[in-house]
Parts: sequence; structure tokens; C-alpha cells
Amino acid sequence: MIDYSNYSDFELIELHHNSDAYATEALIKRYTWLVKSIARRFFIVGGDSDDIVQEGMIALSIAIQKFNSRGASFKTFAYSCVRSRILDVIKADNTLSSKILNTANSYDDLNAFIEGANFEDDIFNKVQYKMLVEEINDSISEVEQDILRLYSEGMKYSDIANVLGKTSKQVDNALQKIKRAARDIVDKWND
Repeated sequence: MIDYSNYSDFELIELHHNSDAYATEALIKRYTWLVKSIARRFFIVGGDSDDIVQEGMIALSIAIQKFNSRGASFKTFAYSCVRSRILDVIKADNTLSSKILNTANSYDDLNAFIEGANFEDDIFNKVQYKMLVEEINDSISEVEQDILRLYSEGMKYSDIANVLGKTSKQVDNALQKIKRAARDIVDKWND
């Protein structure tokens, strides 16, 4: 088998268009990290982080099919395709972000979670909430994202611990870290 690791993205795309399945596989392997990097920023309530990664991988495959060498680099094109598809899926699946953004109690729920961040109602709006969720997800691990998702679904610490194979103390520690991260982000915004 040929070692495709030294081939450029453009060369792999050309080989793909010439029906070289191994070149396609090499390009997918090369950019799986990008898909996972984008996917970890988001989650679907009741879904699994693997669902988002899978959608991202579909978008990566489509990007490989549609890419042409005129314009942006493949990496930039792939990033745009993957992020767009994930955002479309999240909107369509009515994710936690969408549910909270469209629920009258979302401000109160988030404020209670952060415990005393004291947002001003006229400033704190849907766009800022979405930005906060994205920043929180960027600052926490995938396990902590899972814990936050399950907690947001109303699960008790002990149930979250059982589902994720953690202790209740680990769940509590993760939620405390998430709360601190959220407070730090809000404090940064208020400066």
C-alpha cells in the first residue's frame, strides 16, 4: 500500500477524483482531528457526542467531493463545511442551546446554574447565551461536556455518575469547575 502521508491535500483530492479510495481514506484520516475539534464544541440534548462527530464526518466526505483548487485551501473549505453542517444539525435537532434560547426560563436556569453571576436582563440576550455556551464548551473536556449535558437534562449526580462510570464526587467536581468557568467568562465580559 502507498504511504499517502507525504501527499498534499491537493494531490489527495486529485487521486480521489481518479477513484483512489486509499487517497480518500488518507484525507479523511488527516482531517478527523478537525471534525472532532469542531464537534466537541457542541452537543445535542438526548444525543451523543458521536452523533455530532458522525455528522461532521459526513460533511468532511462532502467537502472532499465538492472541493476544487480555486479559492481557499482544503482545510479552510473542510472547516467551513463541517461547522455549517453541525450547526444545521443542531438547529434541526433542537439542541440544548436551541431549547434554552427558545424557552422563557432559560435565563433563570443558566443564572441559577452559574449561581449569582448577576446578568443584566437587558444586556443578556440569546446571542450572548449562545456565545457563553460555546465558550464554556471550549474550556471544558469532553467528559465535562457530557456531565453538563446530563445535568442539564435533569439527571441527579448519582445517575450521571452511573451513566458515565464516575463517582458522584467526580461529577460534583466537574460541575463546580464548569460553574467557575462560566463565572470567569461572564466576569471577563463584564470587565
